[in-house]
Amino acid sequence: MEDDVVSINDIKVSSSSSPVRLPEGPSTSFPQCPHCFKTFKSQGGLAYHVSMFAGRCAPVVTPLKSSYDTSRMEDDVVSINDIKVSSSSSPVRLLEGPSTSFPQCPHCFKTFKSQSGLAYHVSQAVCMQRQKRQKRQVLSKKEMKRASSAHEKAYHVSQAVSMQRQKRPPPVDDDENAQDVRQASNFITVISDPKPLDILCERGGKSNCHPGNSMYRSMGRALVPLVKESNSLDSRSRCR
Repeated sequence: MEDDVVSINDIKVSSSSSPVRLPEGPSTSFPQCPHCFKTFKSQGGLAYHVSMFAGRCAPVVTPLKSSYDTSRMEDDVVSINDIKVSSSSSPVRLLEGPSTSFPQCPHCFKTFKSQSGLAYHVSQAVCMQRQKRQKRQVLSKKEMKRASSAHEKAYHVSQAVSMQRQKRPPPVDDDENAQDVRQASNFITVISDPKPLDILCERGGKSNCHPGNSMYRSMGRALVPLVKESNSLDSRSRCR
């Protein structure tokens, strides 16, 4: 038993010996993009990469064959240089990958990924341009309504004024009243703040003139004669 056991100290490993390598499994080839030569772990990743970035990938670079004729290539280059493009022709557009059209707001021209996002943007009054246009339309409608109502009110007011003018009696020309008013306007000044018996004489006197003068009580804007004028010359001579 002891003879069969080999001590660890007796084992000698030479430094020149190669390191131990584990056995490798079967080699697996990862899928590779034919455009940008990028490797992927699965075929699904490669399919997603090609479908999403088809128009953005670099063109396929294929090496020239050894049997390709150089003279033929030179002829092709010369024929390309001979092509003349007129200025009036439309600009040349490069072919791109499959383009997807995104929904766009007709008011603010903002693009969305889905139709539902555009519907929410327009229906919930998120679009500021749509709100401004709606406010302008509401203001214009209000102005039209106000204008029509203002015209109607002006028409009714004019009709009411004409009816009042028709109902007003003609003015009465009374000689005595006209003469009294003229005499009062000669030596009495009506004050804006009327007071009882607040009378001014031509010479600047106040209500303490001779009692023979015409006494007028100011009632608002109208003058009501209280005592008729008896002797105007005598009263004027006695004014202070």
